[in-house]
Amino acid sequence: MQVSNPDVSNSNVQNSNVDLVIFDCDGVLVDSEVISCRAHASMLTGNGYPITADQVLDRFLGVSDREARMIVEAELGRSLPIDFEARMKQAAVQRYADDLLMIPHVGAAIGAIDLPKCVASSGTPDKIRHLKPGGMLLAADSVSPENPALDTFLNCIELLRDASHVRDYSWSEWQNFLESAGFESDYLQLFPVFLDGGEWVKRIQTPAAKVEILHQLFSEANETTRAAFDLRDDPWSWTIPIALMRGKKRK
Repeated sequence: MQVSNPDVSNSNVQNSNVDLVIFDCDGVLVDSEVISCRAHASMLTGNGYPITADQVLDRFLGVSDREARMIVEAELGRSLPIDFEARMKQAAVQRYADDLLMIPHVGAAIGAIDLPKCVASSGTPDKIRHLKPGGMLLAADSVSPENPALDTFLNCIELLRDASHVRDYSWSEWQNFLESAGFESDYLQLFPVFLDGGEWVKRIQTPAAKVEILHQLFSEANETTRAAFDLRDDPWSWTIPIALMRGKKRK
């Protein structure tokens, strides 16, 4: 969003056939991308890959964490720590508390729009804790069952498929995250999303040896696990639970 005149008339917006204005967060409402790049650069440099924040922005903006990791590891000739992504995200969250700034004039632009508004962001609750009191947050993400055995199965296959996987959190864990970030939490809906097994591993380029292990885990799963994730062998497929969650920033 570019706002050259914060006093711009909002008549065109108000008179248009618009029910809801949805804002992206990073780089639109807050200047978080540059902070993320600084944290990324610091973590990479500390792991033997010297790079500046500007270079991170040029090379890795718009690149997935997995792709960026593969590029760096190929150039380093070795693997980064298994918890690299989690530590990098935590470092960025710590920087947000001190350095996060609003995009110039965006407050005036939002105030000029007399329509329902919301923010769509893939950021974690820690990252969006700057929402004003009373503000609403909607989050959708894969969630792990509360059952320990099913939790273990889901996170095991996710890690086998993608070595950079951190964790699919349960609703109770998400609730703790939201509450600790200053939100009143509410669980709205749980729904399954169908995944074609072949496409699932192809997207992430899972090694053939790990794909074979995944097939074995699917075929040997007990009836409770098969029912929970609708595991199927032919064609190879399953469903992952997705939760829609709501948080309201405490006043």
